[in-house]
Amino acid sequence: HTHTHTHTGHKRMSYKRLVCRRLINARHSVRFADELNRGCGRTVESGRHLLEFWLRTAGSAALLCMVHFKYQMFTDMSTVTIAVDTTVPLCCYMFCGSTMECQYAAACGALTQEFASVNRQVGDLSRELRAGRGPRDQWAAADRLTRLSDAHCRLTRLVRLFNDEYGAPIFFTTVGLLLCQIFTMNDIVSVVVISDAFDAAYERYTYVIDVFSWSFAWFRLWWICYRADELAAQVHLTAKIMLENDINSFPEKTRKMALDFLDQLLHRYVRITAWGFYDVNKELLFMVLGYQFGLCLICTQFTTSSVQLVNNTTTVQPNSTTAIEKQS
Repeated sequence: HTHTHTHTGHKRMSYKRLVCRRLINARHSVRFADELNRGCGRTVESGRHLLEFWLRTAGSAALLCMVHFKYQMFTDMSTVTIAVDTTVPLCCYMFCGSTMECQYAAACGALTQEFASVNRQVGDLSRELRAGRGPRDQWAAADRLTRLSDAHCRLTRLVRLFNDEYGAPIFFTTVGLLLCQIFTMNDIVSVVVISDAFDAAYERYTYVIDVFSWSFAWFRLWWICYRADELAAQVHLTAKIMLENDINSFPEKTRKMALDFLDQLLHRYVRITAWGFYDVNKELLFMVLGYQFGLCLICTQFTTSSVQLVNNTTTVQPNSTTAIEKQS
């Protein structure tokens, strides 16, 4: 009985460690890791080999120091209270988000490289077939075309699995970055509108931290969209390569196979989305800018109206008091 109890306790501890490890490292699912290893010959990477990871880490550390200094200089909170209430939770959030985004970028990069290799081979094979070869070369070309078709199909299935794996995290990440940018823009406008209510040092420091926070969030969002857009472009580049070559000039043995492959490519459309709500590509950046400026104008209107309401209230009260005194 004691042995069973100890074994159960070890299982609970190992399960807790596994959960904590997955939460901290934002790991891939086992299925996606196996498929990535089989399809690309790559293991699941943390993204720490990318320069982007260290840029994110340096930016996150700088932002945390600026936030901590802001609370320390302009509030009466102690250092321990600031760390427990603000710095440590923000640090955990940034670490998990940065690790997940770098894993996303690393997986995108691995798949992009594999598709680029397939596209180079498809281009070389198309030029060889268009130039015309002997009967023996035609059979070899048919085998190469079959292997390339299978490789493209396998990689496309892997991209769809990758999209399912990261759809929800990327949705919450992009929405969080959008809200962060809207908040910083509204904060800047609020300080400008109510500049008389703030100290000059606080106003200058708010400008600095808000501009840095907005730029850092924009860099993270741009990098996500750039990686995803690059992967989607490589997926659809294969069909463009086949269309640019005159398939009718191919040898007879490979012409039908090439037409079937082209038909598969034209029907093999891939979208990299954020949980199915919107596509993750460079167009998302312009859409985000439009949302930001639109919502910022709305927030500015509310802020200006509230300030005018406060000013009207403070000016009306003395007038009404004076009128009452005159009547009495």
